[in-house]
Amino acid sequence: MKRSFIYFSVLCSFCILICACSNRNKKIESSTEQSTTTNSVVSDIPTDYCQELVDLAQQGDAKAQCMLGFCYEAGQGVAKDMSEAVKWYMKAAEQGNSIAQNNLAVCYADGRGVAQDFEEALRYYRLAAEQGELEAQRNLARCYAQGQGTPQNLPEAVKWYKVVAEQGHADGQDNLGNCYLNGYGVPQDYKEAMKWFRKSAEQGHADAQCNVGFMYQMGFGVDKDIDEAVKWYTLAAEQGHPAAQYEMGICYAKGWSFSQDIEKAAYWLEKAANQGYQRAKDDLKLLKEQYN
Repeated sequence: MKRSFIYFSVLCSFCILICACSNRNKKIESSTEQSTTTNSVVSDIPTDYCQELVDLAQQGDAKAQCMLGFCYEAGQGVAKDMSEAVKWYMKAAEQGNSIAQNNLAVCYADGRGVAQDFEEALRYYRLAAEQGELEAQRNLARCYAQGQGTPQNLPEAVKWYKVVAEQGHADGQDNLGNCYLNGYGVPQDYKEAMKWFRKSAEQGHADAQCNVGFMYQMGFGVDKDIDEAVKWYTLAAEQGHPAAQYEMGICYAKGWSFSQDIEKAAYWLEKAANQGYQRAKDDLKLLKEQYN
């Protein structure tokens, strides 16, 4: 997953544009990247609005500084320049702007416009997270889970995943479910894992849907129910989730929940295999050898 980087709306009125800069926002994620949140499509900024933005930023307006940082990062209204983006994010961050703090942290983590520094990234994530910035809270949890910029601290990761999950964020709920499923930073608790997976899955989160299917298949935290497992695997598979596609292939191959159908088994295994899912590649090869 990519780092959570907060973008902004560019609206027709400059005043509205500035107001729009206000704060908003399986397993423990192993990727060193974090997820990108795009609040809206950013349209071109008219030159006169851009100049007003520059004027306000130079006068010390933190929201304008933050927005100007984004403009330089995205090349909107000005030439793309990550060094300038970092400069303006830093000015806004030093005034306590939580969006700028999160975005500056992402720059430090990725080494864009500034030398890569995971400890500085962690520091700014924490500053923003403690102000309630959701994306920073997600990023901070991930840093503790992965030991990025700090020694790995799973209980601290769980603490922040829980903060995010309790705000209704599907990705945070899925991560928290995985912590309970695997006993990462908390005592293993299948029922609690299932609770959070379901909350996330009901929002359409494909990883969580696959996890709910797994829980029903194994009877972890719920009564074992293959029909329910297939229902949730189907939802995830139709979103392109390779593990769920693999499970659908196995269900059809073995005749779980419906009649055995080798053609449909091959269909789902091939979809997963085409995404690089190794188990699907192996089982598809065996299936073809057995039935061709």
